[in-house]
Amino acid sequence: IDLADTEATIELVREAGVELQIAFMRRFDPGFRRARELVLTGDLGTLYSLRMCAHDHAPADERYIPTSGGIFCDLHVHDFDMARWLTGHEVKEVFATGSVRAWERYGRFDDVDSAAMVLTMDDGLPVVVTGARHDPIGYDFRAELFGSGDSIVVGVDERTPVRSVQPDAPPPPANPYRGFLDRFNQAFIDETAAFIDLVLGRAENLCPPQEALSALRVAVACERSWRERRLVGVEEVSQVA
Repeated sequence: IDLADTEATIELVREAGVELQIAFMRRFDPGFRRARELVLTGDLGTLYSLRMCAHDHAPADERYIPTSGGIFCDLHVHDFDMARWLTGHEVKEVFATGSVRAWERYGRFDDVDSAAMVLTMDDGLPVVVTGARHDPIGYDFRAELFGSGDSIVVGVDERTPVRSVQPDAPPPPANPYRGFLDRFNQAFIDETAAFIDLVLGRAENLCPPQEALSALRVAVACERSWRERRLVGVEEVSQVA
């Protein structure tokens, strides 16, 4: 959760000559992998927008909050990694906002329980991310990619915790996702298998430590944007304030 410590850790790993795979599990999720494949093959055409939501089912225990790094580092760092990984581009600038809507335990530690961000990628693509620390229906992490060739969504299935109010819509799921271990079970399995292949020299590192540093820079830029109420360029972020 700290840029200086992250940079120091990467240097220690480099000097030691050991492998370090960052646990960005969404890179191993079947739906996210398929979305990236469709971007890379050009099946989506020119991307017009990317929208992501990150909704925890239950707020964190208050003991966890002061060491979490805040909503941008803790919850949304995965979204920032996905923005880069799915599109193949870097985040150029960000604007973030957030507030305590219901759970004062976050406010007691200078954090928020709800947030929204607009990221502009280096090719001009707009990316919108919303997040909340509480979703009464379940654990909801989705991505929508809209392009000139197709429109797709990741994370929508019979367990997605969404209740439609359209006439004749199906009822909400009887067994919605309840947490990250539930939603990303297969991703964790595949992530572990990839790490074993990496250690045994059978495959390259699919998520090297530099990826964590890049995503963290975006998180720090978002926190600065939220606190200073302004647009922040990622290039201006050198260390945690």
